[in-house]
Parts: sequence; C-alpha cells; structure tokens
Amino acid sequence: MKIQRFTPTTVLRPYIHQYYLAEGDFGVSTRDVFFADGCIEMVFNIGLDFYKDDQKETWAKLIGQITQPLKVRATGKGKSFGIWFTPHGFSRFSNIPANKFTNRTIPLELVFDQNFIDSVGEYLSGNNIHGLLNVLNGYFEKSSINSSRGLKDQIASYSSDRLLNAQEETDLNSLANTFNVSQRYLQKIFRENIGVPPKQLQRISRFQKALHQMTASPEVPFTSVTYDAGYYDQSHFIREFKAFTGFKPSDYHLQNHPINQYFLKA
Repeated sequence: MKIQRFTPTTVLRPYIHQYYLAEGDFGVSTRDVFFADGCIEMVFNIGLDFYKDDQKETWAKLIGQITQPLKVRATGKGKSFGIWFTPHGFSRFSNIPANKFTNRTIPLELVFDQNFIDSVGEYLSGNNIHGLLNVLNGYFEKSSINSSRGLKDQIASYSSDRLLNAQEETDLNSLANTFNVSQRYLQKIFRENIGVPPKQLQRISRFQKALHQMTASPEVPFTSVTYDAGYYDQSHFIREFKAFTGFKPSDYHLQNHPINQYFLKA
C-alpha cells in the first residue's frame, strides 16, 4: 500500500488537516482496527470495499468521531481518497451537530449533495487528482465563506487547539471563563462542533501522543511513554490504551495493522 498526502489551501487549513490518496491491494479479505484520533473523516473508495460488522459500507462515507476501537475488513484492489478535518473543522461545512455522527459511519449522501459526491467519484475514477484537489479546495472554500458560526466557531477552535496542545490537563472552568461562558455551554459547543466532550478530546489527545511515540520509537520503555504523554501512572496508561484499542500496550505491534500502519506513521 502506498499513500500520498496533500495540504489544503491556506484558507482551509484551520478546518481541514489534510487530504490523502491511498492505493492498495487487500485481496479477498484484510482485517484491521482503527483508533480514535479526534477528527471526523470523509472517505471515497474506488475498487475497494470496506465492511463494518460484516455490513458493506457505501463507497462514499462519513466517519464520525470514534471513541472505541473501529474494526474493519477490506477487500479488493483500488484506492481511497480521504479528507481529514480538524477536530472542529467539519462543523464549518455542516449544520448537523457533530455528535450525531459519533461512533457512526454513514453514507455521505445523507449529509452532502449527490452532485458533489458524483463529481469526486469522476475525478477519482479518472485518476485526475490535481483536478480533484482544485475542485475540493474551491468547494470547501465557498462552503466556509457561506458558513457563519461566529462565537461558537471561535470557542470550538480555540478550545480544541488548547486541549490538543496542552502539556498537562487543562482546567475546563478556566477554559470556559476565557469566553465568559459556563462549563455547561462549553460542553454543548463541543458536542455540536466537535462531537465529543472536552474531557474525551483530552483523553484522545493523550492517547494519540502515546501511540505516536510508541510507533516512532518502539524501543522506548512504557514508563517513559506514560509520563511523556501525561498519564498519572502506568496503570492509568494501560487502562486508557486498552479502552481505545481493545488490547494492552505490550500487544501493540505496527505490523499487525496492515492498513492503519500507514496512517499511524503520519
């Protein structure tokens, strides 16, 4: 499998983390597990079929925030084109509360216009990736300009960045006071704009820090990973890791993830 990554325009970078094109041959059946990363994702598959709980998914789909291991099965030979939104980014292009998608994979036509979906499919089938990127950048720039969420968007953007980049646990009351809103209102904004509560996003961020360190430096002892990622102690780290992956840190091996390994190395 090979993967290419593309950066969106400057206007879109606060909302779209990256585009990617993945090409591979998964044969009759390849199984893998995907983990929480704090983002909503849009995916288009050509020549590949993905199954969740043995139910075939549509070729164009939206993957909401995931808070538990996502087991998938892939078959066929072809390509996937994905759009990774920033934690609050997807809400810029949809009026549906983000928590409606959490732990769900849904057909994209339930959220976006069919003409837009068909257009992406045509460019992808014709292998015109340059043209596809131009179309997507133009489409999302126009959608972003036409979207006006004001204070809610500012709060979601600032708060999610603060939580993801904090070296230690962020006090949510202090975060709410920054915008002179209640903690209850802050929770509401997170549910609507991000899809998970603030504390859940913090947990995902901490888990991702540990996962990236384990992937990049598998020789580093778990004790170092525990404290570098911000966990209280090793039992806390093991408990959280298992909650997000379904197995203990000692059982994590990159080669056991034939699909996900290419994204974990990002």
